[in-house]
Order: sequence, then C-alpha cells, then structure tokens
Amino acid sequence: MIDNLEAAKSANVHHIIPVVAGGPDVPENLITLCEGCHSEAHRDMKHIHESNPELLGKLREVVCEDD
Repeated sequence: MIDNLEAAKSANVHHIIPVVAGGPDVPENLITLCEGCHSEAHRDMKHIHESNPELLGKLREVVCEDD
C-alpha cells in the first residue's frame, strides 16, 4: 500500500488476484500500489500462478468469498 506522498504520485490500481487467473473485477479484489510495488506484485503473482496453483486457489477463496 502507498505510504508516502511521492509514491502516491504514481499510484496504480492492482487486482490482488488477476482477472486472467480467475480473480473478480470487484472492489474487494483491488488495492492501490505505487508503481514499484505494482511491478513487484506482478512478478510475484506470475511466480505463484505458474508454480503454485494451490496457493492461487487459496487466495481466490479469500478474495472471492462473497461471490
């Protein structure tokens, strides 16, 4: 999450679970990140999506529990 004014200038909205990985396009699946953290989140999610589908399923359960 964004914790300083400089980072807020490059704010990005990020899907916690990407839509292409089955994440919903709803506010509960969104977070605001600075540009650097957003890039890092995508690198990490690619690793989770490719190497640990069970963890992705658990993340989906948490984010999508009300769907």
